[in-house]
Amino acid sequence: MNSENIQFVKTPQWIYVQHWGDNSLDFVTELWNQIAVTCERENCFVVLGVGHSSQPLSSSVSLAHERIFRRFGIDKRYLIAWVEAEAEATANIRLAEQILVGKEITNGKLFFDEADAAQWLSARVKNFARGN
Repeated sequence: MNSENIQFVKTPQWIYVQHWGDNSLDFVTELWNQIAVTCERENCFVVLGVGHSSQPLSSSVSLAHERIFRRFGIDKRYLIAWVEAEAEATANIRLAEQILVGKEITNGKLFFDEADAAQWLSARVKNFARGN
């Protein structure tokens, strides 16, 4: 896994992250580790992420998201809008979303369009910052 495959930009509203590459357990673990470290460092827990995945997320990696999020302290403090730019790589991403949101581990939603994700985040970020 090469960290050059992950890029971060701090915007006035959120942390913008993009990744390119596979969806192996090692890559996904490192991705969320870097997201957690960046959010803590910037004291910003609002994330707009865009994945440019070269392969679909496996069922086992989808299920591992709960453990990964708990390991790195990604919890209800976070508001995450995640976009998968590669339509053919979307298998099982919805499963990870359902687990994380359904178990109230974090606040988030999956999108297939970056503009929709940004609009969703913008509409929620003020209330979220107030704890609503």
